Amino acid sequence: MKRRALKYIILLLLTILAGCSSAPIDKREKISRYFVMGEAVNSSIAKRRKIQNIPNGYERNNIQYSAKRLDEVRRILKRPLIVTSWYRSRALNKAVGGSSTSAHRSGLAIDVMLKKGKAGKAEFERVRNKMSSYDQLIYYPRRGHLHVGFRRNRFKERRQTMLMK
Repeated sequence: MKRRALKYIILLLLTILAGCSSAPIDKREKISRYFVMGEAVNSSIAKRRKIQNIPNGYERNNIQYSAKRLDEVRRILKRPLIVTSWYRSRALNKAVGGSSTSAHRSGLAIDVMLKKGKAGKAEFERVRNKMSSYDQLIYYPRRGHLHVGFRRNRFKERRQTMLMK
């Protein structure tokens, strides 16, 4: 009985520690074939405003999951991707005016740069037509940004696409 209780306590402590947002991050940690953790937590606004942008264990798992899924976008475009926004802590999300339900909060949404003009629209169309699954693809042609959102359950992904003006 004592052994069972000890296992339960250890499991509980590991769960609490995994959810702790103060755990240090190795920004060079490889999280997929093409991405590292530093790309997921980087934010010039967070740096400028001295906002902590450190994911907890659950969010880190989502970031790794998203990175592996984002590898498909990288393969479709056949070029490196420049990430402009990925994980956002609650404070950072508020600072950038993000929605409280934004998938960026949990590490399941990424914004990347596409080419500008017609070339960017062509890249958006290529991703939309070739990507196996996604929750959201939102293309902002003026800024040249593509928002890619995922869900942990691919069967619940909406395959929602939007072309913003």
